Amino acid sequence: MESYYGALVGLCFTMPYAIAGLYTGSLTRRGNRKYMLLGVIGVMSLMQIGTGAMNSFAALAIFRFLHGAISSSVNPMCFSLVSDYFPPDKRTTANSILSSANFVGIALSSMTILLIKQVGWRASYMAMGAMGLIGSTLLFFLKNPVRGQYDLTNS
Repeated sequence: MESYYGALVGLCFTMPYAIAGLYTGSLTRRGNRKYMLLGVIGVMSLMQIGTGAMNSFAALAIFRFLHGAISSSVNPMCFSLVSDYFPPDKRTTANSILSSANFVGIALSSMTILLIKQVGWRASYMAMGAMGLIGSTLLFFLKNPVRGQYDLTNS
């Protein structure tokens, strides 16, 4: 399976992420972003759990493809929420913290290799998915901001 790692990480995850990311930004204009984000993180977590359960390469590739496509909507939703949580004079700091958190998360995710060595890649994916489901429940406590409350037209 190690020989297919590049395809599963690159082609099967990154390509759908990049392509779907062009369209997922439009999702931020519709509906309740808090609940959409909760749903997206929940589905992403289920994709991780499903990835750990797959027994064929084709199914594994499909789950990685779907995970990549769904993951692309997290950043637009988060940045959209930041623009409504913070006034313009605080927004650059908030956006930089959010961007930094993305890179810290990516760096920490490389540490999953330690978990994989201890319990295997399947259990590692399932554990990460379970933590994502648990973590997504924190979004229930997030206040949904008034859309555009700091826009110049509302001042």
